[in-house]
Order: sequence, then C-alpha cells, then structure tokens
Amino acid sequence: MNNYNNTLAISGVIRDIPKLDAKGNYVCQGTIHFSPDTKIYVLPPSISYDMCNGRIKVIGYHKDDGSICQIWMRTSRSHKWALEQLTDLDLLSQDAAGWDRELAEGMLKYLLHQSGEELND
Repeated sequence: MNNYNNTLAISGVIRDIPKLDAKGNYVCQGTIHFSPDTKIYVLPPSISYDMCNGRIKVIGYHKDDGSICQIWMRTSRSHKWALEQLTDLDLLSQDAAGWDRELAEGMLKYLLHQSGEELND
C-alpha cells in the first residue's frame, strides 16, 4: 500500500506546437500521447534521466482513451513548470509524486531554464 504523505510533484503543460516525424511530416498537435494544454507530471528520479539529451519521464492521461500513460519526452514539448501538491489518487498510485523538496526545486530550475521561463518565488 502506498504512503501518500509526500505528494510533492512537478507539473507541466504540453505545448500547443505540431509534432513532426524525422522526415518533417506532420504527426499531431502536442505529442502523440498528450493533447496541447494537457497537464503532465515529471516522475521522481528513481529511474535514470536522459537529461543530457533533454528528455524526462512523465505521466499523465492519454488523449485518446484517458488511460494513465508514462512516456519519455523532450523537455521542449512542455512548459509552465511548477511545484504542486498532487491530489489525484490514480496518479499518486503510479508514483507520480514523492519528490524531495531540494531535488524538486533543482529539477524545476532546470526545466524552467530549458523552456526559457523564470522561477516565480
């Protein structure tokens, strides 16, 4: 049984930009799995991150069927990064929260820098 005492999460919003394949052909708006303006959460770093290549593992609700979806995605596909307390029990059961505050603040600064945004204290 999961302990929901630490519900600190890092959220972002999928950008409203087209996704293109390797040949430059239009694939979809947003991402293949998430529509523009969908809220997603960065999974805590229990899994190694591919940040050197600008990729993180996120979780959210799939645009087609509403199922919980975990994917690796480029940080540039999302913006409006923030720390928040996650209350969605379905996402909490998938370990979408539980960040250590110091680590979360460091990751938030990185994500804001990647998306050209500023930290609002």
